[in-house]
Amino acid sequence: MNIDMRKIIFIGMIIGIFIYACEKDDSYLELSETEIQLDAAGAEQYIQVNTNAITWQISSSSDWVIAERDSCFLVIKAESNQVRSERNAKIVIVADNKYVRINVSQAASTRAVGEPYPDETNPIGIIYKVLDGGKHGKILSFDEFNGKWGLNSNTGIRSLEDGKSNTRDMINAYKDAATFDSDYSIFWWIYQEKNNGDIDGQWYIPAYSELVELYLILVGQSKTTTTNATQTVSVSHNINIRNQFDYQLKLKDDLKRLGITSVFNEKKADLSNMVTSQNYIDSAEHKANIEFSNEGIKAAAVTSTGGMGAASCGYEHLFDVPVEEVNITFDKPYLFLIRDKNSGEVWFVGSVYEPTKNN
Repeated sequence: MNIDMRKIIFIGMIIGIFIYACEKDDSYLELSETEIQLDAAGAEQYIQVNTNAITWQISSSSDWVIAERDSCFLVIKAESNQVRSERNAKIVIVADNKYVRINVSQAASTRAVGEPYPDETNPIGIIYKVLDGGKHGKILSFDEFNGKWGLNSNTGIRSLEDGKSNTRDMINAYKDAATFDSDYSIFWWIYQEKNNGDIDGQWYIPAYSELVELYLILVGQSKTTTTNATQTVSVSHNINIRNQFDYQLKLKDDLKRLGITSVFNEKKADLSNMVTSQNYIDSAEHKANIEFSNEGIKAAAVTSTGGMGAASCGYEHLFDVPVEEVNITFDKPYLFLIRDKNSGEVWFVGSVYEPTKNN
């Protein structure tokens, strides 16, 4: 039998090289640090990366922390912490078949979104954005003003990002006009009343992107931007918002239309099972107050009837109903009710026709 030794040697060389390549692993990945403590402002920190891999893959467990490659370093930074508590995240860096986990923590802020500013005793607004770990930020004023934006809509002052510059430029353009207070009353109010005549005062009218940011924070969301749109993503902030409804109903005419008339007639009323003297009901009113907040629901109702010939009588009940906190956006008309889960009894029913307006 003739055997081609060249073929045997060639096959042997291929098998040998393949086995050697599978067993050999010279890749390595080393980091100068794996525990990172960021300050509340989120100032960036650098970690030196030693690896022979050409590319890295970086992932983070939370969207508030950002990790990016810069040459042979991994840069870790974060947005300013918005709450008064430390937060934590994990970053994983993968190079070839090696990986290293980095634990990241960020210090608590000295201010928090949703808090009154400067304090609860004398608040002038509510904090909706925290910067520099609480040293700076943005607040929404408690003051309100109704007025005209202006006469000229072609001012060229149209920044979608910088409301402070827009406000300053508008004031600069029209503050010397004799009719500034009437023709551009909103800017006059900002300039004279809020900023005391300071052209560079701290109060301003927000730009479009700032209004979007404020809205998303109010409904408990953060945002990311694409080329054409703003997208809402995961829950990040929450401001304690209280929604309060007050109702007052005159019941006498409604009850009469339902056929309940005798009790309102001095000669026909018979309340002998309730009082000893001759009485009738002169008036009947119902008042209800319902307050929704992140702490729960508080509701109170009073139905009073004015008695003639004796002291008035009334009925009142007040109760607190603790509920689980949820984040819901009410932007369409809705009906609400408060019901006892055990008995199924409905305690309160109400409706809101224009949830986007302050009534």
